[in-house]
Formats: sequence, C-alpha cells, structure tokens
Amino acid sequence: MSPTIAAIRRTWTDATDFDSALSKSLVVLATAVLGFAVSLKLSRLWEQLLGFYSSAVTYSTGMVVFFSVYFLLGRAVTTVREGT
Repeated sequence: MSPTIAAIRRTWTDATDFDSALSKSLVVLATAVLGFAVSLKLSRLWEQLLGFYSSAVTYSTGMVVFFSVYFLLGRAVTTVREGT
C-alpha cells in the first residue's frame, strides 16, 4: 500500500473512532441532516448551472458531501473527546 493511501486510511480511522454508540449515533444523525441539506442545495445549484437535472452529478456530489460531513463531524467529536 502506498504511503499516501496508508496516511489517508489512518486519518480516516482516527477521525471516526468513536468511544460510544451514542457519539456515533449523534454524528450519523447530524451527518444525515446536514448532508441532506447541503446536497439538496448543491443539486439545485448544479441544475441551474448545467441547465438540466443530472442524477450522476447529484449522486456523486451527495456522496462527497456525506463522506466529508461524516469525516469532519467525526474529527470534531474525537478532537473534543481527546481534549486537543
């Protein structure tokens, strides 16, 4: 495995290592709510920019948004938990 892939994998694991089911549940719920809201706005933006609805663009944007929000919220929770 390349060093870059290993570093990304390690960062993802560290950011999404929750100490309780409650923490993980709250992050997943917040990810669903925030991710849906952001994805909906971006979907409308892409439709305006492209002039037509594209399910492929909407789907790929949605996946990037959901993974990004999950990573950022997970990172925030683990950083607060560790106190750093």
